[in-house]
Amino acid sequence: MVFDTGSTITAISPVTAVTLGYQPDYDNVMEINSASQAGVKAIPVIIPNFKLKEVELGPVYAYIINFPPEGNVFALLGLNVIQHFLTTIKINRPNSEIKLEPMFDVNNVETLDTYLSHSSRFGIWSAQR
Repeated sequence: MVFDTGSTITAISPVTAVTLGYQPDYDNVMEINSASQAGVKAIPVIIPNFKLKEVELGPVYAYIINFPPEGNVFALLGLNVIQHFLTTIKINRPNSEIKLEPMFDVNNVETLDTYLSHSSRFGIWSAQR
């Protein structure tokens, strides 16, 4: 997984999407701009219960995109998730690490119905504040 503070929205690869039980809806493709190129094809999806290790986040808005094959990337953690964690980065090559500590009540996981009915912690609108 790539930790990308420059990405507004979290993204997963088509293989990861299928592994999680999604069939990418190729009729719902949109174009987004990334730091490296414009016009990246993306399929918006709401992951009903996104997990980072043992922390359940509940529903998370994400894109399904094709990552460059040479990067071996299956997911990209974007600002719509990252901003809700206290982040500590320890650079100690070759064993650097990123520590994420939730800044929210991990015992209060939103349901998909709640997510869809109003502004959500991990929705697209949370990254646009």
